[in-house]
Amino acid sequence: MADVVGIGLTGIGAAQEQLAITSSNIANASNPNYSAESVEVAAIPGTDGGSAGVQVVGVQRATVPFVNPQINQEQSLQSYATAFSQITQTAETYLSPQSGPDLGQSVQDLLNQFLSLSGSPEDQSLREGVLTSAQELAQQSQSIDAGLADIAGNALAGLPAAVAQVNDYSAQLAKLNFEITQASSQGTSGGATAAALMDQRDSVAQSLAGLVGAQMDSQGNVTLGGVPLVSGSQSFNLSVVTTAGGSSLEVSLPFGTLTPPNATVGGQIGGILNAIDTVDNLRQQVDGYIDAVANAINAKQTSGYDLNGNPGSQLFNVPATAGPISVQSGFQPAQIAAASSAAGVPGDGSNAAAIGQVQSQAGVDPAYPNADPEQAWAQLTADFGLTVQTANTQQTQSQALLQSLEQLKTSVTGVSVNQELTNLLEYQNTLQAAGRAVSVGLNIVQYLIQNL
Repeated sequence: MADVVGIGLTGIGAAQEQLAITSSNIANASNPNYSAESVEVAAIPGTDGGSAGVQVVGVQRATVPFVNPQINQEQSLQSYATAFSQITQTAETYLSPQSGPDLGQSVQDLLNQFLSLSGSPEDQSLREGVLTSAQELAQQSQSIDAGLADIAGNALAGLPAAVAQVNDYSAQLAKLNFEITQASSQGTSGGATAAALMDQRDSVAQSLAGLVGAQMDSQGNVTLGGVPLVSGSQSFNLSVVTTAGGSSLEVSLPFGTLTPPNATVGGQIGGILNAIDTVDNLRQQVDGYIDAVANAINAKQTSGYDLNGNPGSQLFNVPATAGPISVQSGFQPAQIAAASSAAGVPGDGSNAAAIGQVQSQAGVDPAYPNADPEQAWAQLTADFGLTVQTANTQQTQSQALLQSLEQLKTSVTGVSVNQELTNLLEYQNTLQAAGRAVSVGLNIVQYLIQNL
């Protein structure tokens, strides 16, 4: 009879554990970061080769070990594309403003003003129109340069906060690794705790992947481009390093620092780093374009003669290195060199016509040797537009794939309330049956004691 009581008590213990886990599953049914848990039981071998009851050997959580890395990878790609797209879309507005002409159109307007002047080189209003267009072009050049510089600068200014969040996530993962090890060492009593901690760890790892593209292995170790961020219960700090050559990340390890290549950095931070480089490159392209146009105009301007018969002076200040242009200080309408020779002043407008013809001259911008200024600008903006469009497409595709993977994971790890309610009834019945077995056994023992 003692065996009946003992077996019944083991059944009560197992059923109580199963009911507790089932209750936890139902309570967390709406928690997207919770994985359904189950109690693993096994028979206790009896001395006579039979069973001496059941014992809880552990708490298992539903897992999809091959899907989690894919989810983190897509989270990284999606966050990367989103950050990159947001920054570059803002930059694109400077190439194609919602109101007013773009830089390429402003170049055409100025060159058309020169063509108009060529027909009436003595007309003061036409000369003022040329100078006004030149000033507007220079101001637009300066505005675009400053705007693109601000976009890159603001993006760079946001990196330290994002890196600080990476370090916080890394510290959380290291702490969770330690707690999981501690809970797992407690055997069956720590099983539920360890499972819950692993859910937390998976959630933090996905957030970390979305932030910087770092990947976690099954043991909770995290690397970024082959450089460790988390090793067991120890985390290593990430920092931003900015030099004349650009910005990169650096990991402080016990025996020195390592720099993950920018190409291996994903997530939001990787998108920001690449966007900064892309916007800086665009800024150089735009400055290179307007500098080339200004140099071409200056070359024609200095080969002619102004309204007073003096050799033409440069209309634009062009920096030695790529940068925005400006109109020469104090430049007057009379200084526009419309004539090709001093003898032709004031009625000769052939040099003004030559300046206007720069608009049909191929290779003004060396970056586009077969294109005239209008075509070069169109190609520059189209190339950058394609870059933005590609990022938008990548963001949409990654988002869709990420949702599909998360749905797949949920189908395996999510809680089915209907199934859990069925389990609840089953475990309650098991508990009642085990309780009756104990009660019967105790009654028999009591009867035997009283009647022997």
